Amino acid sequence: MNRPWLDPQLPEPERIQLLLGTMTLREKVGQMHQIANVTSTSQDEELRAGGIGSSLFASGAWAGNQQDAGVRVEGLNAVQRIAVEESPLGIPLIFARDVIHGFRTVFPIPLGQAAAWDPESVGRAAEIAALEAAAAGLHWTFTPMLDIARDPRWGRIAEGSGEDPHLGSILATAAVRGYQGDDLRDEGRIAACAKHYIGYGAAEGGRDYNSTQIGPRTLRDVYLPPFAAAVRAGVATVMASFNEIDGIPVTGSHELIRDLLKGELGFDGFVVSDWGAVGELIAHGFAADAAEAVRKSVEAGIDMDMVSGLYDRHLAAEVEAGRVDAALVDDAVRRILRIKFRLGLFERPYTDPGGGGRIGAIPARREPGIGTMPFPGRDRVSRPTNVQQTPPAGMTQPISIPESHRARARRLATRSLVLLKNTDSVLPLRTPKRILLTGAFARARTELFGTWTLDGQESDVTTIEEALRAALPAEVKLETKLFPDEAVVYGRYADAIIACIGEHPIRSGEANSTGTIDLPPGQLEALKGLRAYGVPLIVVVFAGRPLALPWLADHADAILYAWHPGVEGAGAVVDVLLGNESPSGRLPVSFPRRTGQIPIYYNHRPTGRPVEGGLRGGNRYCDGPDTPLYPFGFGLGYTTFEYSDLRLSSASMRTDGEIEIRATLRNSGAVAGEEVAQLYVRDLAASVSRPVKELKGFARIALAPGESGEVTFRLLATDLAFSRLDGSVGVEPGGFRCWIGPDATRGIEGGFDVPG
Repeated sequence: MNRPWLDPQLPEPERIQLLLGTMTLREKVGQMHQIANVTSTSQDEELRAGGIGSSLFASGAWAGNQQDAGVRVEGLNAVQRIAVEESPLGIPLIFARDVIHGFRTVFPIPLGQAAAWDPESVGRAAEIAALEAAAAGLHWTFTPMLDIARDPRWGRIAEGSGEDPHLGSILATAAVRGYQGDDLRDEGRIAACAKHYIGYGAAEGGRDYNSTQIGPRTLRDVYLPPFAAAVRAGVATVMASFNEIDGIPVTGSHELIRDLLKGELGFDGFVVSDWGAVGELIAHGFAADAAEAVRKSVEAGIDMDMVSGLYDRHLAAEVEAGRVDAALVDDAVRRILRIKFRLGLFERPYTDPGGGGRIGAIPARREPGIGTMPFPGRDRVSRPTNVQQTPPAGMTQPISIPESHRARARRLATRSLVLLKNTDSVLPLRTPKRILLTGAFARARTELFGTWTLDGQESDVTTIEEALRAALPAEVKLETKLFPDEAVVYGRYADAIIACIGEHPIRSGEANSTGTIDLPPGQLEALKGLRAYGVPLIVVVFAGRPLALPWLADHADAILYAWHPGVEGAGAVVDVLLGNESPSGRLPVSFPRRTGQIPIYYNHRPTGRPVEGGLRGGNRYCDGPDTPLYPFGFGLGYTTFEYSDLRLSSASMRTDGEIEIRATLRNSGAVAGEEVAQLYVRDLAASVSRPVKELKGFARIALAPGESGEVTFRLLATDLAFSRLDGSVGVEPGGFRCWIGPDATRGIEGGFDVPG
């Protein structure tokens, strides 16, 4: 069959148009139909008819809560062969999987990555994840999650970057570029998916999938910026969110998808629904039946239906009956084909099982199914030969993760650790003679991975106990006791106690919201028993969300917040505990004192009666403070930094101009360290009420003891833009305050004007 669209010399739009002009309606609908776990035995006929456009590989709708058998290159190639060589048009499938924070090399959960305030490391983590996933035959991942989250009861806060739109936007850009690179055709690149568009993180009560109430200005100024940044970075796909906003499910919102995302933001990739969300328009009460759900989804701009099968069953009939405009179908298919062409799938639809990347042809042998996957065992620099060992039944794995990948995972894990308390500089440990190690995470392996880890392997993980034993001098006795009563008995003999506590990954992630953010049952009681001896108590907290830790804040000697730190987490924690590395992580989300304070976030709007200098000495609650236990941006190190000499390049900024804001930092402590200097701005008066502070920049600076350095921030007028009273977006004349400091509550202050 003549297939002129396969000519790589033709411009992409012409290739797409040639293909569109040849396709039947059923073939077009097939491109909009994604199924789960396609195999070359169960869907042969559908593949030959061009009835499937994509397959995702997951154990189910809640795949983030469990591991599965993985994917096998040979199985994917067998499926692709049917689509490419046995269907009339030869359109390749796009294979997808949730590669959320690493593939075989598991990095910290995204919330932990955000705590590193290190876009370069976040981008490299995405690059490594893409390299490993692509070598396994995958083309597309459902990440980064860009939901702004202000409620830690919501389990999926673990998957995002926290509460701030600026930090979220910077990390969105880094992740998209890490996965996709400069060209999706390049070796080891996969398509990213910005999700969940939009407002999913505002689920009422922190209850997953729940309704949201978001005003139009808050939607644009808080929840939209990370998605806009991802679009500017060239993100290939966007996933619509489950939630409704003010009565309109996003999956059926023409205004949010077709008008705002595709129109105003200029997104030219395709939009995929979340799992089964097209059919869920019926449960929302937004559609009376499946046919209406299909009509409303297509009209809104959902280009691909994830696994509900409703497009496959109803869309062609709706078009033929004149109830869905055929031009909308053409637009959706054009977008899907655009990404397939950009991935180079028409030229190289297969993956070399030996780790050689995407290839244009494969041997004739067909192996059905999607059982296991060979991991490539190579990195972008050295590309070592893949070395295999005899695997357990059902699994095929290499001997080890490439050391360059481990090094990157270690670096990011180390930078993600946040030191919340360090009384009398109990850390770093100064080699006590006897250490008691206790807590549920002392011997944890896969629990260090966190939620949404489908492809990490337990055998790759070192435990905290193992890492400590390897790092401590031989004369230091390390006792590990996991039972709380046994630990309390041994605590009286210790010179220091390290308690590794927190929440199991099953308690965070999708469909795992909590009604309280207290420590899981039993842990606090054990800590109280250990505290009774007066032995220095060092607590390492592993969690997928901010936890309420008021007792620890009052009674522990040191608190190190480790999140779920990934495959190299144990080594990173031990490095910090022993002083081989200085902690430099900073909180990407405010930590409440108790559940009843939720939501609490730094960039709130002012009230008519501000807390400062107001009621009851600054508190609105009559039963305790209403300030966070630890504020946004907070984190300690093993040294101290002094801020001084705030300088602005000008006392005024034009509405289309910029200014530079500088400050001097001095390491006033005795050891070298890194500080994350943060720039905050406040618009003092505007046509609508503006937040009390907004992060507008941050910079890492490393200084030796006694050394001084300068940080410089370039602030553009566009950085001050917001949704004004008339609905337009821009900056307004007036006065502004600015701060450079170590977190959202401290800093040296200045000001400038934007003249009218």
